[in-house]
Formats: sequence, C-alpha cells, structure tokens
Amino acid sequence: AVISDFILKENYKLTLDEEISLSVNDEIRQKDRLNKMIFKPPQLVEYVTSLMTLEEGDLLFTGTPKGVGKVNKGDVLLAEIKEIARLQCSIS
Repeated sequence: AVISDFILKENYKLTLDEEISLSVNDEIRQKDRLNKMIFKPPQLVEYVTSLMTLEEGDLLFTGTPKGVGKVNKGDVLLAEIKEIARLQCSIS
C-alpha cells in the first residue's frame, strides 16, 4: 500500500471531524468525515489492542468512504486528510 508521511499522535489530537477524500485525475471520487465511519479510529485501535500488541510502525487499514471504483494506468490519485496530510501517486 502507498502511505503518506507519519504524523505522531503526540503532534496531533484526532477530533473525528477530519475530512478525508480521494480524487482521481482531479475528480473527487470519495469524500467524507471520520465521524461518519461505522468503526471510528479510536474504536479500531481499542479492539485490535484487545487482541494483540501494536508495535511502532504497525498500520491499521480502516476501509473507505463510498465511491470505490476502478483506476487505470496513468491515473493520478490524490488522497487527503484535509489540512493534515496529502498523498499523490500515479498508477503505472
């Protein structure tokens, strides 16, 4: 999986009002707020840590907002947590 830079939890307080989005070739395909997730990030961390120990560098993948679709060779993707993190990549 392609991931952005890490943001240490000590450096950012999650509010769950954060907006996440994915654009393909400058067209927004997915957009929603974390508070709309069925299982919020803190709940996911609590559940996973009840089953196993999370180590530094471990990642939890949470699923996506509606709008999942096909991408093609040459497409440019921009994933964003608005005003917090951005990731741009091309499909090759």
